[in-house]
Amino acid sequence: MWGHLVRRASEASVDHDMLRAAQDADIPTVVDGDEREQRLTDDHDQPPPSLHVLHTFEVGDINEGGGDEEESHSQTDASADEHEVGGNDDESDSDVGELSDSVQEGETKQDSIKLNNTYLEHLQSLDPIPKNVHMFFLDKDYYRKQPILSFVSHSIISLINLNPDWNVTVYNDTMIDRVIQKAGEVGIISKEEVDVLIGVEGEEGGQKQTAHIVERSDIARLLLMYTEGGIYLDVDRLVSKKFADFITQSTRLCLPTHFDINFAQDIMCSSRGNEMFQSIIQRASKIRMESERRKGWIKVGVLFDMGPSLYNSQILMNVFGMDSEAYHRLRDKAFFAQARDAIAASQGTIITKLESNYCNDTLVLDDSFPVCPPREELYDRYGMTPWDEEVNALWESEPK
Repeated sequence: MWGHLVRRASEASVDHDMLRAAQDADIPTVVDGDEREQRLTDDHDQPPPSLHVLHTFEVGDINEGGGDEEESHSQTDASADEHEVGGNDDESDSDVGELSDSVQEGETKQDSIKLNNTYLEHLQSLDPIPKNVHMFFLDKDYYRKQPILSFVSHSIISLINLNPDWNVTVYNDTMIDRVIQKAGEVGIISKEEVDVLIGVEGEEGGQKQTAHIVERSDIARLLLMYTEGGIYLDVDRLVSKKFADFITQSTRLCLPTHFDINFAQDIMCSSRGNEMFQSIIQRASKIRMESERRKGWIKVGVLFDMGPSLYNSQILMNVFGMDSEAYHRLRDKAFFAQARDAIAASQGTIITKLESNYCNDTLVLDDSFPVCPPREELYDRYGMTPWDEEVNALWESEPK
């Protein structure tokens, strides 16, 4: 979700001083938005991953609740010596947990959490992560118009300068809708779901009702991870690392943790065709098509259910072969420490990192960043406000 919990209140007012500065600034080149829109319009060179029945490593049904807790930003004590796990540095301490396949006939065996070997083998059968970066923002040229904002220079512009061999695309609302439409055309999601998301023309040319942009962007990032692969980043992710420092030819999936609260959803990286993303898309579709709407928008709680809650539950199922009952018995700081230890056993196929500070020492940011630039500068330029307030206000004002 853009900027965690922000969304525009009105169209951006262009700062012409900023625009003139942009013309003189040394702005790196990214994949042009028009070029990307043409790619989305044309057939892909490669067909999308085929649809099929998922492996039997999907164990039981997961409770999709708990979104409010998973969005918590409370500070959790974290060890200062936590590093990326599964890549170049796999040193970590392990506590006693529960083996993912150890629950038999109601008995619980105490052992270390382990990866699901079936899923691990699936990941290892995939191609390496392609050098594509996907980012969403209402103005696909925002980095050109606001380059001297410290936040912009230390996020997308830094990313491009450090990773010149990666293709970077900023998707605006129209491009996000095209990703969704394309998925419907090839059968990844149904035509009915496409209509719910991007709307259909009303009778006699009336205004069509679309799902909230947060809902559309959530499904679009999953579709891009599944059909194209690469890295998805929220625009408010600061970047000071070369991706080659943590993504190798062996890497197939990135799963950093937000403190010891959940697996971070504002950064994703994956090989193309990862079945975990297919399973998230399919389960989100079921929730979406059963949810009540007001003027096309579903409730805030359902948006969280299809976002962080669903993403984390499917990681548990696919990566660790763990059902909701086992997870809730273990869900504490020790669980995530053990999960990171288990990921280290993948020998680089999956990488993780404990992220305990937004502007210091994340998967894409090293610990040498001097000052955390305010992201609000960018949001203010585009009149962006908390999206949940927008959704709640509509539900309170609209009759059933």
